[in-house]
Amino acid sequence: MHIDDLRRDVRPGGCRVSARLVAEGGYTGPARVWFETDPAFADDLEAAPEAFLLVGAAAAVRHGEPRVTIDAPVCPRFVAGLGDVLRLFHAWEPAFRPVPVEPRGGLLAPRPRTPPRAALFLSGGVDSLSLLRTHRAALPAGHPAAFADALHVVGLHPDDVRGDAPEPERYRAHLEQQARLRTLCDATDLALVPVRTNARALCPDFHAWKYLQFGPSMGAVAHVLRRRVTDVWLASHGYGAAQGRYSSHPLVDPSLSSGAVTLHTGEPLVLRQAKLETVAAWPEGLAALQVCLTHDPLPPGVANCGRCEKCLRTRMNLLVAGALDRATTFASRGLDPAELARYSPHSDPRGLFTAPLVEGLARVGRPDLAAALGRRLAHARRKARRRASWWGRALRRLRGRR
Repeated sequence: MHIDDLRRDVRPGGCRVSARLVAEGGYTGPARVWFETDPAFADDLEAAPEAFLLVGAAAAVRHGEPRVTIDAPVCPRFVAGLGDVLRLFHAWEPAFRPVPVEPRGGLLAPRPRTPPRAALFLSGGVDSLSLLRTHRAALPAGHPAAFADALHVVGLHPDDVRGDAPEPERYRAHLEQQARLRTLCDATDLALVPVRTNARALCPDFHAWKYLQFGPSMGAVAHVLRRRVTDVWLASHGYGAAQGRYSSHPLVDPSLSSGAVTLHTGEPLVLRQAKLETVAAWPEGLAALQVCLTHDPLPPGVANCGRCEKCLRTRMNLLVAGALDRATTFASRGLDPAELARYSPHSDPRGLFTAPLVEGLARVGRPDLAAALGRRLAHARRKARRRASWWGRALRRLRGRR
């Protein structure tokens, strides 16, 4: 894959930076990758080569390109770190073979802006809200290292962007969440910086997005904003020391830094339950909480469907924390065992988030919910054992044929 034609275009609706992706192997995604922001932040957006090399390298690995090249000078620290990350991804997932990274414009170390300015990615999920709350408690607004900006990204879901623009109905829902986050940012002395991108279209399948492209795409957003920020924080995923392979990881994020922008992983050892307790005790954060995993756009004014796996798990956690009745972004302030009849912890196969809820629900006087959840977890474990047994038999048969 070759990356060229880096552009910065100021439009009536804001500013867009983009680059052309020329396939040399199996890449069949968009011909251009782009990032854009609103008019208020147009001067902050830069067509940083590091950003396009990041998303291009991940796409090149996913699609079997022989290498990734770019016609622009790139930070040597960044090139070395990106090579380390690609080798790490390969160690985690052998199918993701690293590609050579060739900056044909040479090496040039960019300087960070002065004075330093810190930001975090803020979606309104439990992880990012907890990071904001704990960071603000340690470093109040006005401290040189305190967060000054919150970056909200549109384009992380495969249906967020259609062609060259956001999908209208999904974008309407994102604007509603941005309004909730703006209220939170006003209360915490932050500037909300919206960013839109088509980076997800480079790796639309979930496996490659999760294990290869998500972290680099978030890092790319930080790099195109290097005129504005010097330090950008990504919230950890709440697994603590049990964090497994993921394309945003304490071993990955800092390695995607450059001379101009340093990336950090926030709260790497804090478990999701502790994060949710932090958010549950924070009225302003609770009012912006959005965790929903539903694929369909929600109706106007609705932040969470309340029915998907993540919504149900969050509602159970809020109930245990004594905050469900104050969680205004959920339509229902109660929880019935019938709602758990088809619950499946498919995004928490090890039960790190879900298993402690059985004891927690019993402790707060809801043995009915504890029993219902216990049955669903037992069902999931039986199903996992059957699947493992089936795969084991299939693999043994395959080995026997060789």
